[in-house]
Amino acid sequence: MPRTPRSWTHGPSLAADAVTFRLWAPAAKCVRLCIEGREPQAMHARENGFHELVAPGLAAGARYNFELEDGLRVPDPASRFQPDDVHGPAN
Repeated sequence: MPRTPRSWTHGPSLAADAVTFRLWAPAAKCVRLCIEGREPQAMHARENGFHELVAPGLAAGARYNFELEDGLRVPDPASRFQPDDVHGPAN
């Protein structure tokens, strides 16, 4: 992924018409991105334990978390804003 001033190696990276989400979860075989108001989507496993997904039509401020293979939903440890503390969805 090319680096821009708003791109990060972890967490969400904003683009004009989408947001790319990345989570480092090397032990997880499957991670799903759960964005409020949308169906959960399976993320793509990448090298070095990262999982990634591009969410088109999304802007800053969307609330989301990640669902692990056992069904546990976890916040994004690299999010820039946690309005409901560390146990709620990121924003």
